Amino acid sequence: MLCVRVEDGGSPKKHDESTIMVHVDDVNDNAPYFNTTSAKVDIPENTIVNSFYTVVAFDEDMGMNAHLEYEIAAGTGSDKFSINSSTGSVSTAIKLDREAASSYTITVYAKDKGSPSLKSQPFILVVSVSDANDNAHRLQSLTTMNRYQKDPVLELKSSKCLQPIWISEAMQRLCTALVVEI
Repeated sequence: MLCVRVEDGGSPKKHDESTIMVHVDDVNDNAPYFNTTSAKVDIPENTIVNSFYTVVAFDEDMGMNAHLEYEIAAGTGSDKFSINSSTGSVSTAIKLDREAASSYTITVYAKDKGSPSLKSQPFILVVSVSDANDNAHRLQSLTTMNRYQKDPVLELKSSKCLQPIWISEAMQRLCTALVVEI
């Protein structure tokens, strides 16, 4: 509001006052921004995690120029995650398998609804997938041994079938343990 007063130079002086409403439109001159440029989170494999991280951006404009939407850029793992475009809440879209990938890097942007729309600098979210004990142990193959002796032992072949082989007692003493792959 602006108050205007006018008076003349006569005698007696006369004056008048009026209040004027001034409306200033915001120009979309500020791009959205994040307070930090990156974050790292750990999530367990083989689970769908709803809202494991929420990105928050700011915009110093007003009105529609300050209303924000969030999006995940195409790239590494972008098909495995989703983001709520209004709240910035990031979730997994599928169950993640640590044996397939131990981490993902997601790039998130915020854009305002101004005209023209302005976009933030990227926010990088590194998601590490923690391992679950979801794979059975496997025996590694034993080296080929003399098949002409009289004492049977078992050998794991690449077909994962146990087959008997024959080795001497001396050789049995040398082969005292099987190696287990975890």
